[in-house]
Amino acid sequence: MIKKSKILIFGTGFIAENLTSFFLKNDNEIIIIYNNHFLENNALNVKYYSMKEDFDKVLLDEKPDYIICLSGNSYVPDNKNVAKSIETNVLKILSFIEHIYTSNYYTFVKKILVVGSASEYGKLYNSPIDEKTPFHPTSTYGLTKIILQQICQYFIERGLPIVYIRQFNTTGVGQRESFVIPAFINQIVAIEKGAKPLINVGDLSQERDFLDIRDTCFAFNILLLKGSIGQVYNVGSGRFYTISNILDLIFKHSYLSKESVIVKKNKNLFSTENSLSKRLYADITKLRLLGFEPKINIEQTIQDILEYWRNQDV
Repeated sequence: MIKKSKILIFGTGFIAENLTSFFLKNDNEIIIIYNNHFLENNALNVKYYSMKEDFDKVLLDEKPDYIICLSGNSYVPDNKNVAKSIETNVLKILSFIEHIYTSNYYTFVKKILVVGSASEYGKLYNSPIDEKTPFHPTSTYGLTKIILQQICQYFIERGLPIVYIRQFNTTGVGQRESFVIPAFINQIVAIEKGAKPLINVGDLSQERDFLDIRDTCFAFNILLLKGSIGQVYNVGSGRFYTISNILDLIFKHSYLSKESVIVKKNKNLFSTENSLSKRLYADITKLRLLGFEPKINIEQTIQDILEYWRNQDV
């Protein structure tokens, strides 16, 4: 476990919030460079800088031991325009990485994690997807992450200690309700509290690999410590569930029976970009060889998210 180190997180959001809490437990100092979303964490050993800051000055003043690049919009339906998505998912990180390189700070940092996506693989595969699987983007988001990975390769060749992550679906307490599991749970908890017994769903036949955010944080920790520079690692659970299975599990742990609720397919929730990527699940052999094994099963994750939303004003 990383302890008493300085960790700079470039970007904010669900994963960044959880990584911050995870690393703070072991007396690490966290430096966050944020864009529009400011983390609500009042811990004394968290420092914040805007993306408008002088990156060279931030690096040289703070001298982080590790860097994690997370900036981007991982909600696939938001990534409709290629140019705008490249600006959001690629150019901000590229600008920061260039500053790490031109300031020569990369000679001092131990490891840089850059987070990509399973969307880079794209199309349907019947077997687990390993890191050598060819690129096949079926979404604008996946396309932008392929560009990011190629940029990382360019800088790896120039000496930057980058480890590249292909992140499969991660979920857990605190994830916003635009993502599938919290979207279902948010609606079901509202029904538990008296709302109309109707839940809107998209394509329930999709098959995805879901990893609890707590396991995701542990995987990032392992990769900072043991990940080989220049290598790509899948971060996932190594198994898949249909979205229909997920919905059934949520009902199982709710106060409702599925028969008492109308499940309505909403065409607005169907993504045409999913047509070639019905099944995406990770071969995590490389990550397992470093000592990773998922500890939290999907039912525990669902129970925890249910309790979280029951305590919200739904």
